[in-house]
Amino acid sequence: MAYSSTNATKITENIKTGSLDRFQVFVYAKRYVYKSWFIKANLGYDKNGNFYDDNVVIADGGKKVHIKLNDAACSVDMGYTYKIKAHHQIHAGFGPYLAYGINGTERGYGGTFFGRVPIDKKIDFVNPQTKEGTNLKIKPIDAGLNFNIEYQYNKYGLFINYGLGLSNQENFGKSFNRVATIGVQYSFLNM
Repeated sequence: MAYSSTNATKITENIKTGSLDRFQVFVYAKRYVYKSWFIKANLGYDKNGNFYDDNVVIADGGKKVHIKLNDAACSVDMGYTYKIKAHHQIHAGFGPYLAYGINGTERGYGGTFFGRVPIDKKIDFVNPQTKEGTNLKIKPIDAGLNFNIEYQYNKYGLFINYGLGLSNQENFGKSFNRVATIGVQYSFLNM
């Protein structure tokens, strides 16, 4: 089981974007295949999101929204374990991941010269060929590579993970998930 948090902000051309804190719950199985080399399979739930804010200098109020997504995710990592001393280990690994969008929301407001208009919509996880409808449309499948390093003491762990999304999430533009995560985990079995 793991909890992770990430938050990054980017300002480009008077538009501020960034990621929101995320929450993950995963179960995993690890098997050593040769000495210190292992394969680890993960299956779980990933709650993540981002924000978009073009209020930086827009006189009409711009647009400010938070997008929150819930995904079912799985990954397979291949890695190496370095034993520092009894009960202290460092694990490093990488491998592919696949996530499927379950549901999500887009909340905030859009600005006009006449005032703000609230936005409270569900996310449509579809692969549409048209822009019809008012909900934000995101492709349901995200795939990419995970790179991770973990320090483990007995059943407790501290990890750093970088997810390099390789699939375009937008239907009419380009958007790739690039997520750095720091988190803690607890293993119910000795690994």
